[in-house]
Amino acid sequence: MDIQDPVEDAVELLQQLGLKEYEARCFVALSQISAGTAKEVAAIADVPKTRVYDSVRVLEARGLAEVQHASPRRFRAVRTDEAVSTLRSQYENRIDRLTEALDRSRDGRPDPVSEAQEVWSLVGKEAIRSRVDRMIADADDRVVVIAGHEDRVTEDFLSPLGGVDGPDVVVRVPTDRAERRVREHAPRVEVSVSAFDWAGAGADADGAAIGTLLLADGSCVLVSTVLPRGEERAVIGTARHNGLVVLVRRLIELSIDR
Repeated sequence: MDIQDPVEDAVELLQQLGLKEYEARCFVALSQISAGTAKEVAAIADVPKTRVYDSVRVLEARGLAEVQHASPRRFRAVRTDEAVSTLRSQYENRIDRLTEALDRSRDGRPDPVSEAQEVWSLVGKEAIRSRVDRMIADADDRVVVIAGHEDRVTEDFLSPLGGVDGPDVVVRVPTDRAERRVREHAPRVEVSVSAFDWAGAGADADGAAIGTLLLADGSCVLVSTVLPRGEERAVIGTARHNGLVVLVRRLIELSIDR
């Protein structure tokens, strides 16, 4: 298995957080030494000396580096924990601004088409986890969550359950060990070992297996499947009379009543 160079990994991640390549390389270089001149930083970072000054100026403006105005000038990175805190704050601020901008962009426009009796698809573990969290948080009455396999009962699965305050939450898991995990993490939810033979039957002929089923307020359902290479996909149905919602609701009701 290939192990990525930690320097290149750090540079790539910093670029994803908004730094340009030379800025990222200079910051990583400064993090490796207590302090250094532009010549020393250039040698470590493999960046032209003339670009070090511009890069460190940006880093200083973003609260990631400090400058000693001596001759020659010396530079140093702030502590790692301080840099991470600063980057996190800047990133979260951008997310808040994006949310506000998107909300403002909809002001005055007509409401979107109703989601009644529609089915949507979603791809990716993070996106599906976020949608599960939102569906549980938005529910008013009752939520049923089913894990198709013991491996599904992870921290991501348990996290939204621990903070539930409002709707009744029913959790069904396939094993006693998974049941104990849910009880320890979310003592307020109703949990038991599932009788959902069809959900825990393992992969089908195409290698797809049931991941998570969620029914919220009897009118919104999410069904996720895990593909052979670990990719996760989900379908989301809304409205009580949606065929997908009716089918899943009926299967859940029959299984819970068994």
